[in-house]
Amino acid sequence: MTINVPSQVDNDRVMNSISCEASTVNGKPRTIMPLEEEILSAKTQPVFGVVVSLFIISLLISYFAYDSMPVYAWASWFAAMMMTIVARIVVQKRLTVDQSISIQKRMKYAIALNAVIGIVQASSFLFFPSFSFAEKMIQSMIMLGLTNGSISTNSGYKPLFLAHSIPVITALTLAWSLSPHNDVSMISQIGVATLNLVYFAVQYANASNHFRLFKQSYEIREQQASLNAELKEKNGKLDAALSSAVQARQEADQANTSKTRFLASASHDLRQPTHALSLLAGVLSNRPLDEKSKAIASDIHTASQSLQSLMSGLLDISKLDAGLMEPKIEIVDLHWLVSRVCSEFETDCKNKGLRLILNSSSRDAVTRSDPQLTERILSNLISNAVKYTDEGRIEVILEEINDEWKVSIKDTGHGIKQDEQKRIFDEFYQIGNDHRDRSNGLGLGLAIVKRLSDVLDANLEFESELDAGSTFWFSLPKVNEKTQSREDLDQLNVLTGLHVLCVDDEADIRNALALAFEVLGCSFDLVECTQAAVEAAKHKRPDIVLADFRLKGDDNGIKTIDTIREIYPGIPSLLVTGDTSPERLQHASKVGIEMLHKPLTMEKLAQSVGEAVAKQQ
Repeated sequence: MTINVPSQVDNDRVMNSISCEASTVNGKPRTIMPLEEEILSAKTQPVFGVVVSLFIISLLISYFAYDSMPVYAWASWFAAMMMTIVARIVVQKRLTVDQSISIQKRMKYAIALNAVIGIVQASSFLFFPSFSFAEKMIQSMIMLGLTNGSISTNSGYKPLFLAHSIPVITALTLAWSLSPHNDVSMISQIGVATLNLVYFAVQYANASNHFRLFKQSYEIREQQASLNAELKEKNGKLDAALSSAVQARQEADQANTSKTRFLASASHDLRQPTHALSLLAGVLSNRPLDEKSKAIASDIHTASQSLQSLMSGLLDISKLDAGLMEPKIEIVDLHWLVSRVCSEFETDCKNKGLRLILNSSSRDAVTRSDPQLTERILSNLISNAVKYTDEGRIEVILEEINDEWKVSIKDTGHGIKQDEQKRIFDEFYQIGNDHRDRSNGLGLGLAIVKRLSDVLDANLEFESELDAGSTFWFSLPKVNEKTQSREDLDQLNVLTGLHVLCVDDEADIRNALALAFEVLGCSFDLVECTQAAVEAAKHKRPDIVLADFRLKGDDNGIKTIDTIREIYPGIPSLLVTGDTSPERLQHASKVGIEMLHKPLTMEKLAQSVGEAVAKQQ
């Protein structure tokens, strides 16, 4: 993948041009705050989440340094972090509300504040040489995460973003380049330091795109406000009002299209490092570690799965919008599917003190449906029940009603208010999450369930009573056919002895795949382009080809697979992509090659490879 960092998005030029504008738009009084004010105001919105995150991060790094550094060292750093948190709350609010200071000065103060915060966070790398390898990796991931979060909290405005991220990235790069590592070679140190700089380049590009979208949204809202004032002025002039409304709608449609394209592009860039992180988290969880490192590895794995779940929700919506959710109807062992999905939630229920009960009227429940879409519906409904139930039980009921199988998910949770019940299937709508707590997802779960149930004609219904719980159910047709034995399906994930040919132009992803396939017992060739893949395939025949959809230049995974199949016709193959744009998904779907979406967990990677190989046997 080629990383295109704009030579100059000209944040400074944009800010200067807006500062010099008169307080009118198209001859009308300005009806919304200037862009500079919008940027400062946006920085105050996610304060609670940011403060909690920084506090936890400060505790974690101080805990790492507790045994290896003097008390005054880590305690002083922790105190400095707490002071920056307080300064962020107090000073940032003052910069937003104090109109007695010019906006130019307030922006300079905000940049200076970001620089101080970045320097304090970067100073944590003074502890870096005394940390274990696992602690160094965790500290590095945390700091990279902070710089990535700085993009959204600063609206992508580069002076603010760079003021915070340059000290952190510089300290991180120097730490890996200069700090001695007994268990890591010098080449690996330089490689990690280089990857840090590459990741920073991706962040820089994303910041530019984020600010472009932020500015575009601002301009559209400004134009919309101007149009609204114009409509009010011309009350009674129906023709002019209708013309303005049409213009506003066209601009809104154009803004929505631009937003969709930006999100698809940003999603691809974000999925690349997230894909590597997900695989590395799986590898780390399978390595021998001390108890403290095991707990940390488990937390990283959980966070990685949560991030994957959020991205999967966005991907599902993109697929539905692109018309790619065509069901693949087959005979499904419904009892086995329901039992397996319930088992996946046993740990989550146990952690919350909930009882998960499966009540099935028959072990021979068989239906005709798409197994993956049916599993997605059931998983989302159970996940939603676990999320909104604090005590009691969740009961999954599989029963025969006339000529159908009815699957019900009943909980003893919060219930839903009568006036909110009409909106629960709306996209991005969440009950009781006014602060947008990311642990509660994006508000896409029930929206996806509704749209998938429509695709499968599964007759989704629900009933709920406030403080008494909710019951959701859907129905599938009853059939009298046999399914493939579960013992045969269980063998799909056995990968020992397979030889995998992986094609990906991202070095960090190739390294993560190498570690993952070592754990899974596979041999492998890892290459970055079609030509190298052909040479590797001629040297040793692979059992399966795993190719990234986007490669460098004009190269791509479809070309790679087609070329390998000229040598080995019908060889099992999988495309891997981080794209979510409807156009890209439609293109990939037309070629008829099964497609996986980044980020992948090691478990999902193993399952997909095993199934693809088994289908050709």
